[in-house]
Amino acid sequence: MKSIAGRTVTMQQPAWDNNSWGYDTITKPIFPADSRLFLVNAFEFIGKANDWHAKPYQWFLDPQAGKLYLRIAQDDDITRLKVVLPRLDALLSIAGMPAAPVERLAFRGLRFSYTSWMGPSQPTGYANQQSGAFLSEVSPIRPKAAWQSCGWGCVEFESMRQRWNQMPAAVQVAAARDVTFENNRFTQLGQIALGIGNDSNANLSGTGLATARIRVVRNHFAVLSGSAIMAGGIRADAHHPGDPALINRDLVIEDNQVATVSQDYKDNAAILTTYISGARIAHNDVSDAPYDGIAVGWGWGYNDAGGNPNYDENQKGYVHNTRYTTPTTLRDTLVENNRIHGVKTWFMDGGAIYNLSANPGAVIRGNHIFDIDDKIAIYLDEGSKHFRVTGNVVETRGKWLNINTAGKMFRRRISTDNLATGNWHSSAATGGRWLPEIGNTARDNILVPDRDWPAEARAVIANAGVRPDPSR
Repeated sequence: MKSIAGRTVTMQQPAWDNNSWGYDTITKPIFPADSRLFLVNAFEFIGKANDWHAKPYQWFLDPQAGKLYLRIAQDDDITRLKVVLPRLDALLSIAGMPAAPVERLAFRGLRFSYTSWMGPSQPTGYANQQSGAFLSEVSPIRPKAAWQSCGWGCVEFESMRQRWNQMPAAVQVAAARDVTFENNRFTQLGQIALGIGNDSNANLSGTGLATARIRVVRNHFAVLSGSAIMAGGIRADAHHPGDPALINRDLVIEDNQVATVSQDYKDNAAILTTYISGARIAHNDVSDAPYDGIAVGWGWGYNDAGGNPNYDENQKGYVHNTRYTTPTTLRDTLVENNRIHGVKTWFMDGGAIYNLSANPGAVIRGNHIFDIDDKIAIYLDEGSKHFRVTGNVVETRGKWLNINTAGKMFRRRISTDNLATGNWHSSAATGGRWLPEIGNTARDNILVPDRDWPAEARAVIANAGVRPDPSR
C-alpha cells in the first residue's frame, strides 16, 4: 500500500499490478465467500491503550528511524522480556557447482532461528501464485486494464509463467549431495525454513537445483512465517534441464514434526516437493497449517510431454512457452504413513495431500488424514497422472478424494491413469471425473461414516506419524 487519504486507498506499483491479474484474482476469486483482504504492518494498528484492537505483542519496525515499537501485555516488565530483532535474510547457504557439488555434510542437534525475508517490502511486493512461488518481474506486454481483462488467465499472463520466482529459505541447499539434517529445530523464521534444490533465484549463492541424496530426518519445524520445507525448482532447468547434473534426485523427508507453519505466507504448503526424481515423504506429523499439508509436483500439466490442452486452447499458453515433447524430471514420489491433521484452516482450494502434473510411479499410501473440517483430503489437481492411492484412512466432512479433470474437457485425459483403491473414508463425497473410460478409477474403497474403523484401518492409524527414535 502506498497511501490512504480519507476513503481513498492508493496501492504501491508495480506490486498491485502483479497481484491483480492471472488466476484467482480480486475480480474473479475461486471462492468469493471465502475471499478476504486485510491490512498489516502499520504503526497505526498498534493502537492506543484504550483501543479495542490494542492487543499485546503487536509490533511495528521503522528501519529508517531505527526504532521497534512493541505493545507489551498489561502486567509485563519490559526489562524482563527477551526481544529478538532478526537482521539476516538467510542463515546458511550451501552450494557447490552442478558438476562439482558440495558433499557429505551433516547438521545435527542445531537450532535455526531468527531471519526476516524483506522481499515483500520491495516495490514488486509478493504477488504469490502458489506455495512460495511469486511473480516478481513486470511484464512488458501486460494489458493496461489487466485487472478487468485477465482476472482468469490470458495469453499475456501466460508469457510470465516460466519466470516466477521462489521464496528464498532461511537454510538453502543447492548443488550438493549426501547432506543430512537430523534432530534440528527450525523455529521463529520469517520465511520458508529449509530450501532444497530450489531455483537459482532463491539461493544466495546464485546456484540452484542439482541436489542428490538429501536427508531431512527427525527435525522439529514450528512457528514459521512460511513453509517447513520447499524442495525442487519451478523454472525450465528444474523440469527440462539441459544438463542432467541439475536434476534433483533421491530426497528423503522422514519422521519430522511440523506444526504452526505458513503463518504469514499462508499460500505455502507445509511441505512442498516440486520437480524431484525420487522423493520419499514418510512418517511425518503435519498439523496447524493454513494450506496444504503435503504438496507434491508442479506445473498443472503445462510442462508435461504434449502439454495441457486446457491452457493451449483457452489461454493460448504455448504462444510464449515451449510445448515439450519429453517428460519432466518429476517421478517416483512416495507419500506414505504420514499423520496430517489441522491443516487447510484458511483455504478451500488444495488438499491435505495434493499433487500437480504427471508423476510416473507415484504412490500415496498408509496416511491418516483428520481434523480438516469440510476441506479436501486427497487432491490430484490438473495434469495429475500415474498415481496409486491406497490404504489411507481419511476423515473429513468434505471430499475425501478429488481430481481436476478440467471440467468439460475431461475426455481429453488431461488427468489420467490414476487409481484409488482400498482406502477407508468417513465422507462419501468425491470430486472430478473418476471414470475408467478416461483412465481414472476409484474402486473397492470403504465408507465408514461412523468412523468405527476396522482393524486394518486402525493399524494404519497406529502406524502413521513420527516413529520412536531408536537412538533414544
